[in-house]
Amino acid sequence: MNRPQGETYKQKSAPKTALLALAGLSLALGFGRRKARQENSRLRDELLHNNRAMMTLRQKNEELEYKATHDNLTGLLTKHTFMEKADRRLQERHPEQVFAMLVIDLDNFKAINDKHAGRHAAGDEVLKIVGETLKNATRQEDDQRTDLLAHGRRQDAQSGRWGGDEFAVFVELTSRHDESLSPEARLKSFKTRLEEGLSKPFETRGDLMEHGFGISVAGSLAQPGDTAETMFNRADQLLGTVKEEHHQANGNYRLLK
Repeated sequence: MNRPQGETYKQKSAPKTALLALAGLSLALGFGRRKARQENSRLRDELLHNNRAMMTLRQKNEELEYKATHDNLTGLLTKHTFMEKADRRLQERHPEQVFAMLVIDLDNFKAINDKHAGRHAAGDEVLKIVGETLKNATRQEDDQRTDLLAHGRRQDAQSGRWGGDEFAVFVELTSRHDESLSPEARLKSFKTRLEEGLSKPFETRGDLMEHGFGISVAGSLAQPGDTAETMFNRADQLLGTVKEEHHQANGNYRLLK
C-alpha cells in the first residue's frame, strides 16, 4: 500500500525535529548555567566588596572613637572619658574593693618651653615621657591582679591627662601579698612606686632640673558616696599642700620627695 508523500516526510523529519529540540534545550541549559555562574560570581564579588567596606568603616569608627576618648599627644584618656570610666567603677564596686585617685602635676613646666624660645618640642617630649610612665605604672598594677581576675572580677587601673601639665590615675589598690595592709598603706605603697617611676626618666636631665622642674603627686582614697569628681577634688586640694611643701623645703620645686 502506497503511503501519502506528506506522511512519509513527516515521519522522516520527526527524529530530526526531536534532535533539534533536544539540542536547543541543551543550549538553553548551558546558557542558564553560565548565567547562574556569572550571577554567583557577581554576588560573591559584591559581598567581598561590602565586607571590605564594612571593615574599613569599622576601622574608621574605631579610630574616631579612640581620638575622641584619648589625648592625641600622650595616648592617655581624656578628662571626660577618664571620669566616666572611674564613676562606672565606683558604682560597680564591691565592699572589699579599695579605690584611689592620684593627681600628678608638673612643676615649673612652663620654664621648659620658655627656655626653647617658645618652641614646644621639649615640653611635648616631657609630656610623652610622663604619659608613657603612667601607662606602664597602671599596666603593672593590672598585672598584679591575676588572682582576682581568676575569680571573674574585672580589674583595671587607668590614667588620664587633663590637658596642660596635669594628670590623674584611678586605681584599685590590692593588698598584694599582705592582707593586713590598711588602705592608707596600700595608697602610700602605690604612690611611692608611681613617684619612683616618674622620677627615673628625668634623673639625668640636668637641663630640666636647673629650671626647677619637678613632679608633685597626691592621692585620695574613695569614701562612701564618692564620685570621681569628689575624689579628684580632694586629691587636688592635697596636691596644693604637697607643692607648697616642696617649695618651702628647697626655695624651689624639686623633682620628687
